[in-house]
Amino acid sequence: MLKFPTPFLRYFIAIYLGALLSASCPRGTGQTIPFKPRKTSLTQPGILDAEQFHGTLFGMDYEPWFTPKNVTWDTAEAVPLLRKYSSYDVSIIRKHAQWFGYLGINWVLVDWSNMLWMKPPWEKQTGAVKQLEETTRLLFETYHRLEKEGAHPPKIVLLLGLQNGPPVKDGIERLRSIFKWIEMHLLSDPQYQDLWLYYDGKPLIVIWYSLYDACQRLPALLKKYPLDEPQWTIRWMNQQLQATHAEDCGMWSWIDGTIRQKVIYRGGKSEEMVVGPSCFPPAGWLDPGAVGRDHGAPYLESWTVAFAARPKFVQIQQWNEFLGERQGMVMVLTIVSISTNIVRLSAMILNLLACARVVTADAEDGATTI
Repeated sequence: MLKFPTPFLRYFIAIYLGALLSASCPRGTGQTIPFKPRKTSLTQPGILDAEQFHGTLFGMDYEPWFTPKNVTWDTAEAVPLLRKYSSYDVSIIRKHAQWFGYLGINWVLVDWSNMLWMKPPWEKQTGAVKQLEETTRLLFETYHRLEKEGAHPPKIVLLLGLQNGPPVKDGIERLRSIFKWIEMHLLSDPQYQDLWLYYDGKPLIVIWYSLYDACQRLPALLKKYPLDEPQWTIRWMNQQLQATHAEDCGMWSWIDGTIRQKVIYRGGKSEEMVVGPSCFPPAGWLDPGAVGRDHGAPYLESWTVAFAARPKFVQIQQWNEFLGERQGMVMVLTIVSISTNIVRLSAMILNLLACARVVTADAEDGATTI
């Protein structure tokens, strides 16, 4: 862990080191690129396939659940810059997309991980479930309009859930039904074709499976109840990998309990990791091993792992899952809730890594790769 003697010095170093890092970056031609907010996330209009993209794609967890029958701001410990908003508000979706462009975010992980646990059941297509489907469709519609206007919003990855609480009866069968709904209402719509993040030629989708012995249980479950979804590239997601070791079977991480997070490898290449400004072990924020935001110093340390590993996907923890805590609940500190300076620091770090991507691309023409 980075240690600085006073809060002032920690603050100074976290902010101004980021500014120094992003002030310029080398290219194969020897020129420098001054830091400025980027209009796009370095993607081009049309399909973006991660396999064909040189460098790292930066993502952010995104919640479309601020609706009357899902979650509210009743326990919020702070007021967002855009007020206590609704996920039905198109102006909020557009402003978030603009900020993602400023930050250099390439993709958003849209959270549907609770679908199988919602009441009334997902199959009833009413209440909270219906509203979450509506706000997700609105996100697609808004991003489509932004692209028609010449903007480049981040690509979309859905996060489904198979194990996110008590076991559900017929979980795989019900999950198949959710896949069918997505394919019928979103994937098959030609105007949304370019909005997905593709990987290995197919849209990428992530499935949450949070058991501690996931590497043993999940293969046995899928052997008994196969999940055959050939239209998708599927990645499974766990958490607290320092305890579950789910990286051993290639599962991605949502959050780890150490600030130097685990890197997930596939085929000998670094594929995914999560970075964040703070973290907590399985016992929660009161655990002695929990790491607070500490004026951005842990956030910088978290990024050192990403710089070293250069995975294909980095998920920044996270955008708008910030509702405060009821007694006994544990919620993750989000990047937006921390401070405006941390958001600026994020933009600076991503700008530097984007410069590294440019150098890597130039290397194909004979330049040196960093």
